[in-house]
Parts: sequence; structure tokens; C-alpha cells
Amino acid sequence: MSCSRSPLAVHLLLPIALMPVASLMCWLGDGNSLLQALCWQCGVTLFALLPLLLAIQLARALQPEPFPLQALNAALGYLLLSSTLEQLAPELNHSDMIAALLTGIISARLYPRLARLRLPPLLHSFKGPAIILMLNGLVCLLTLLPLIPVLLWLEPELLRLGHHWLTSPDKGFALGFIYQLLTPLGLNELFHDLLSNHAALNQPQLSFLAAHYAIQLFGLPGMALAILKHPPQPIKRAALAAAIVLMLTSLLSGVTSPLLLVLLLVSPSLFFIHALLAGLIMAFCLQVKLHFILPGLPGDLVPLSIDTLPFGNLQFFWLVMLTFSVYYVCCRLLLTIWPNAIRLLGMNSHAAEPVAHLAPDSDLSVLAIGYLKALGGMGNLISMHASLTYLTIEVDNPLLLDNSALQQLGVITRFELDDRKLQLLVGPIAEPLADKIQTLAARQSLDLQPREFVIEPFSLR
Repeated sequence: MSCSRSPLAVHLLLPIALMPVASLMCWLGDGNSLLQALCWQCGVTLFALLPLLLAIQLARALQPEPFPLQALNAALGYLLLSSTLEQLAPELNHSDMIAALLTGIISARLYPRLARLRLPPLLHSFKGPAIILMLNGLVCLLTLLPLIPVLLWLEPELLRLGHHWLTSPDKGFALGFIYQLLTPLGLNELFHDLLSNHAALNQPQLSFLAAHYAIQLFGLPGMALAILKHPPQPIKRAALAAAIVLMLTSLLSGVTSPLLLVLLLVSPSLFFIHALLAGLIMAFCLQVKLHFILPGLPGDLVPLSIDTLPFGNLQFFWLVMLTFSVYYVCCRLLLTIWPNAIRLLGMNSHAAEPVAHLAPDSDLSVLAIGYLKALGGMGNLISMHASLTYLTIEVDNPLLLDNSALQQLGVITRFELDDRKLQLLVGPIAEPLADKIQTLAARQSLDLQPREFVIEPFSLR
């Protein structure tokens, strides 16, 4: 993957940036009119589509080579996985993020291998994007099936441990710490079942609620403010964007799973500090027996919203001030001591170097002659055309190709479309290089322009 053009965290920030908009639509839809009902439905739909959008963006970010149907590839894989989970294990209610991550990674890593797949001659008519889409979905399903028994065991086990950790402050630290570690996978919502009996919440459950409100609604914005105050210069704009999305999404939407996934990719050290601070705040709330309720919460906090309990407690104000201050000071201190703590995955710490200029005409002529030799000479070429960064070439005898020479000339990847046609990934020089080879061929009265395939009518003799 390009080290400066497509950092993974930046790709994932795009669908997450829609979450404050989704929360605003839900807020505007709080009513009985038709317009309000439409706003509510739009907001709910955006929340429901978040895992699908994450799967698509993850597949595109991890794919080192352009594939026009990559979004469709990832979407098909995710829909197959989510529908399979719904049918085979309907009791798994917190596996959407796992399905999205699994689909995105498999779709990105599997495509180069499927593109090079050699099919028997009888199956050549099946080659192309369709077979890639089908095989990718099949591999996603085969990968998911062994995980279903693991998830069926893991979810009730985590819930059992959550009940155990909620009994004392020292164990409450483990609850807060593990809760945040599981959030990027979407498994943190399992612990919301600890509060299933809203009619009879005990003191530890109320303390769990108090800590959760403070961490999600004020701790993460404190971390975002620390990033805004101390962004690293090489990736200042990307860090600022991450901080702003982090703050807005925490305050407005309450969506934490994809948000903390981005934080983990932007800075593993900040994510670890967040998990530690969350554990300490959870233990603190259990120790001093805090209890207050915030009604009408959005996103992930909806299951924790209990309108029947009163709110109006000074504990809320000094707890959120403490949480915001601790997060801000600790994260600011970390960024001061270690400025490189923020590092976008797929991006070097140094400033991105400008794209190299194309070679002069004389160098391009030499390069074109080198390609002709590596492709078996002018007489071995049947057709050639360029598309962005690719050269699509049809040759008469594939045995004359010199693969080592092609690699030395700068070919990044080679795809075999059929027995005689192949694609060469050569970078932004593809189109001028193809024009130069076409010019050299024209001097020998050769036309390398691709021709359309026309089926002539049968004739009886």
C-alpha cells in the first residue's frame, strides 16, 4: 500500500464522520410528523449501515492495487456473513464489527491471489470479476464458520465475568479495562446486559453507568482536545481531522466501536492509555459509590438510557470535570514526551515525498525499448493499451516474456487475464509509456491498438 496516499485510519474516518449526522437526524426526527419520521429513519439507517461502510472502506484501504469492483466485493462478503450469522446463530447480537473487519481484510488480501488464479481451459469463460466476487464470498463464509462456536462460547463467558468484576473496585478496574479493549470489536455491548433489569439497579450497576457516561461523553473529548493542542507536524492535518471526528462523534453520536478502532490505528499508545484510564475511573466510581442517570442518550448509549430514574446530582459535574481533566493531562503529557505517539497506519513519520516527475522523452524512449525486449520484441506484440497505472498487453508467444527483466524495468505486479493477454502495473508512467511504444510500432507499420472481437456469421460451403 502506498505509504502516503491512503492511510488506513483516514479511510475509516469517512464513514465514522457520518455518525454525528446520523445522531442529528435522529434528534430532528423526535416527533410525529412525516418529515420527522423521515429524519428518524435516515438516522437509524446510517447507524445500521456503519459496519457495511467500514467493511468497504477497510477493503479499499488495504488493497494495494486498484480493483474497480472492490466496494462491491467487500459489500457482498459482508452481507453474506451477516445473513449467515443471523440464520446460524441468531443469539449473536454483537458480531457486526467482527464480520465487517473480517470481510474487509479478506477482500483486500484475497484479490491479488484470485486475479492470478489459473483456471483450466474449459473454465476460461468464467474468468473475470464475477469469479472473484463468488470466490471471495465463499472464502469469507468458510472463514466465519469456525468462529461461530467461539463467539457462542465467548459472549456468555464475558457476560459472566462482567457480573463477577462488578462486585468490587479492584475487579471494576478489570471491567473498565477489558470493556475498552473489546470495543474495537464491538463486543463491549455485551456488558450492557449487566443492566438488563432497569427496575432494580443496585449500587455497583449505577456506578458502572456513571463511569461509562463520564468516559464516553467527556473522557474521549478530553483526549481529542489534547491531540488538537499537540498535533505532530508531519501528519498535522490528518491528526486534527481524527481529533475533531473523535470529539464530535463522542459527544453527538455515542458510537464507540469504530471510533476506538480508528484510535487504535492512529495511536496504539493513546488507545492503551485510554483503556487504563477507563479502568481507573471505573474502579473509582465503584469505590466512592457514585450514582446518577443521564436520560436520552444516543448511539451505543441507548441501552444505558433509563428515563425512570432521577437526574440532578452534583456528583455528575465533578466526576465529568475530573474525567475530562485526567484524560486531557495524561494524553497531553504522553504527546509531549513522545511526539511520535500518533502515527497513521500506512503513513511514514516523515512528510510525504512528492511524486516523481515523469522521465524525459529520451529516457522514456530507452524505457520503451527495454519493455519491448522484455516482452519478446516488437513482433511478439499483438495489441497494447494503457489505463491509468496499467498496461494491458496481448502477445503472440507468452514463453518469450522475460519476467526478471520486467521487474527490473519497474513492473510492480503482473496479472494474467488469459493465455495471451496480461496486465502490468507500472505506475503513473503507463500512458506515456504506451504512447511511446505505439509510436515505435507505427514506424514499423504495426498497429497495436486493441481490436473489438466480432463474431462473423456462419457460411455453408
